[in-house]
Amino acid sequence: MTIARITDAYVRHYSDNRQTTAYVEWVGTNGGKGRTEGNLYPCPHEVLGIHMTALFTRANREGIAIRGETW
Repeated sequence: MTIARITDAYVRHYSDNRQTTAYVEWVGTNGGKGRTEGNLYPCPHEVLGIHMTALFTRANREGIAIRGETW
């Protein structure tokens, strides 16, 4: 299965443990739904991993606004 389209993309900061995580929600070619998530790294040269960077780039290309949330 591959990702047919991205439906949502966001970065969530958890104030209780100071963790920040990036999320991308999607629909697969078989109609199934899923979510990919990855923690943000504290180093300045690579904030997101390669896979999450590719998904966020695709979300931008598909017109999905990436939003920030604080919980």
